[in-house]
Amino acid sequence: MKSVPTFCRVCEPSCALVAQVDDGKVQRLQPDRDHPVTRGFACHKGINYLAIHQDPDRLDTPLARQGDRRPGQGQWQPRSWESVTDDIAGALKQIIETHGPDAVAGYIGNPTAFNALGSQAIGEFFMGLGSRRIFNPAPKTAPTSLPPGRRYSAPAPCIHCRISTTPTAC
Repeated sequence: MKSVPTFCRVCEPSCALVAQVDDGKVQRLQPDRDHPVTRGFACHKGINYLAIHQDPDRLDTPLARQGDRRPGQGQWQPRSWESVTDDIAGALKQIIETHGPDAVAGYIGNPTAFNALGSQAIGEFFMGLGSRRIFNPAPKTAPTSLPPGRRYSAPAPCIHCRISTTPTAC
């Protein structure tokens, strides 16, 4: 069995984990006791995430409803990723051509907002479409807790910046 360092993607702290991998498949997740930040801590969600990944009810292929579209009607049929992405691209193109790029919007919420690459990818995707509409759950009136010049912050808050009246680039 091989130990592979990784991290949890469920919530903001991105706790360090070690995946026990056998024959290319993850067999177990456990906290990374050698990680300098999380020091062996990971909550039950991260440690048990493998159960979600292996759940027999987990969707791992796109489904499209065929026939009657009313709730409880029609049949769900598997589709290829290529056909589904082609359909979505066609629908987005039609919306943008008809109503302009701001008719398409994105939403970045938990846990994607705290994924190191997820929120960046979403932002780039919508900028590529020409849309200026990206939303998140933060109220517009909430003051930022980031020091000036910092675009992203670590999940653990800097206490100095929280209590200081003049934030610094900690």
